[in-house]
Amino acid sequence: MNYLSFYKTLVIGNELSKILSQENFEPNNLKSCLSDQSGRQIVTGLVVNKKLNVPKEYLKEIRAMLYSWEKFGLEQASDYWLEKFNKKIELVIIVENLV
Repeated sequence: MNYLSFYKTLVIGNELSKILSQENFEPNNLKSCLSDQSGRQIVTGLVVNKKLNVPKEYLKEIRAMLYSWEKFGLEQASDYWLEKFNKKIELVIIVENLV
């Protein structure tokens, strides 16, 4: 598998390819990237640096949901967040259709 950046191409070695195959994983070249240890490493939406965690943005959004639920009530808060969620889904569908 090759990782193509602006300046270099990274080739995953035979040993790593063998381990991935043994674990029944197939690398997706479009989603593969190289990260150093100082950066935030995200796998399937989870931060996997020293310990497993969720991104700060996710926690911030959950806190905002709870606050709006407390302030405006469940029904009004649900309407707001469902509308926001549906807009995100629409954006994903548009982007997927462009690719």
